[in-house]
Amino acid sequence: MGYSFLQNPWYSLALEATGVVQYYLLWVAVIEHSHDIAPEGLTSTIITISGAIHFSIGKSSSGIIARTIMDTFGGRFAFRFYACICLAVAILYSIYVYFRRRHSSTKHTLNPSPQKTKSLPIENGNGEKK
Repeated sequence: MGYSFLQNPWYSLALEATGVVQYYLLWVAVIEHSHDIAPEGLTSTIITISGAIHFSIGKSSSGIIARTIMDTFGGRFAFRFYACICLAVAILYSIYVYFRRRHSSTKHTLNPSPQKTKSLPIENGNGEKK
C-alpha cells in the first residue's frame, strides 16, 4: 500500500528496507511450520516443496497477474489492489487460526520437556574411556 502513495521513487528505498526483515521472518515461519507438520524424516522435503511453490508458482503467477493489472489500471491501482488482497487473506487466516486453536483438542507448546539423551563414553587419545 505504501508504494501507491509515493511521489518520489527514491522513497521506495525506505520501504524496501522493511522488506528484508519481512522476507526472513516469512522463511523462519515456513521452516518452523514445516517442522511441526512434517512426518519424521520428511522435514527437508516439505521445506523444499514450500520453496518451490513460493519461488516457482507464486512468483510467476503473481508477476503475470500484476503485469495485467498494471497494464489495464496503472501502477497505483495495482499496489492498492494487492494490498487489499493481502489484508483480506490476513483477516481470513486470522479467523481460521482463531477457530482452529479454539476447537483444537491438543495444545501446542514449544519443547515442553527437554529430551533425555544418553551420554556416550568419551575416549582420550590412548583409547582409555573416561
